[in-house]
Amino acid sequence: MKVILRQDILGLGRKGEVREVSSGHARNFLLPRGLAEAATDRSLAELKRRQVEQQLAMAAESENLRRLAAAIDGLTLQFKLRTDKKTGSVFGSIGREEIIGELKSRGYNVPEKIAVSLARPIKELGEQQISLTFKAGAEATVRVQVQSQT
Repeated sequence: MKVILRQDILGLGRKGEVREVSSGHARNFLLPRGLAEAATDRSLAELKRRQVEQQLAMAAESENLRRLAAAIDGLTLQFKLRTDKKTGSVFGSIGREEIIGELKSRGYNVPEKIAVSLARPIKELGEQQISLTFKAGAEATVRVQVQSQT
């Protein structure tokens, strides 16, 4: 019997896949627990429609992220940190959250799940180039300037 899996099942398949299983396994285990549904012509057509919608949504999201990366590329983000007047050491740091927060405050709809190429938070004055990598593979580089707060 052919079934469409409604969720990932270890050893059987992933959500949305069509699998051939024994009638007993489908009737006694998969269907009653809502883990799968019978693969009828109607359900297969609905599955195909949902897959096409997902692909279109993913393509649109990828395009939006590429546009966002192009808009962000080359920006200069300025931050001010307090410093010790005698030694010049910096109090605080600039990390991933601060960079994303600054981009959002400038009106860029940056997703939370982007990779920011920081080995560790920035704790010194000056300028650094930081790479941002988005889920769709789009990349942008921003300059981060850290200045002393007066």
